[in-house]
This record gives sequence, C-alpha cells and structure tokens, in this order.
Amino acid sequence: MLVGSPKHFFQHNQTNSLCILSKSATNSVKNTENLILRAKSGLEKQFPSAKISTATFLKDTILVHQIMLLSPEYVILKLVCELDKLKAFEVVYILPKNAYADQLRAIESSIGSILGL
Repeated sequence: MLVGSPKHFFQHNQTNSLCILSKSATNSVKNTENLILRAKSGLEKQFPSAKISTATFLKDTILVHQIMLLSPEYVILKLVCELDKLKAFEVVYILPKNAYADQLRAIESSIGSILGL
C-alpha cells in the first residue's frame, strides 16, 4: 500500500528487489500519522503472519516515519519523509527476504543519499 503517487521505480535485476519513490498523496502532512496507521493496517491485513514495526525519527530537518515488515518471504521498508508542513515523499523498498542481508548496505546508503538532498 503506497501512501503517495508513484513517481520512480527501480529494480535490482538479480534479486527482483524494488525501490519506489512517491510524491505525497496530500498537500498537507497534518494527516501523516493517519496515513502511517492506515498503511500499517493494510500491511497487517495483507501479511497477517509478518512482524511489523514502526518508528519516527528526525534526520537533520526531515521528519521520517518508518514501517518495517518482516515476513517469511519479504522485507518491506516504507519511509514517509516530511520535508516541511506542505511537502512529503515516500520511499518503499520491497525485497525477497533472502536478499535483504546482501542489500542492506545499499539500502542504507540510498536512504542517506535521498535524505541528504
């Protein structure tokens, strides 16, 4: 379940891992907490046996809301990033669980690059 409208898709050919960048579905981030709760609820319904955790943290001036899903087959990492009171974007990583450990460094690096812009 994407919070925003997809703008860019990236695929790792060997593992079929995906990275999706989306623009926020709203012009106001007042409702970000509700969007995160709805996204988490949607993931819980779609993956009932998965472990799902959430976190919120500040990276410089960007407020980041994170949902991480661990299922027997997949790892899904969803980040909703609030740039200011009117702008937000979403980054979603979807990986086969057996590729996650090998791709973790690349994921962390890409997150750092995106949030460092």
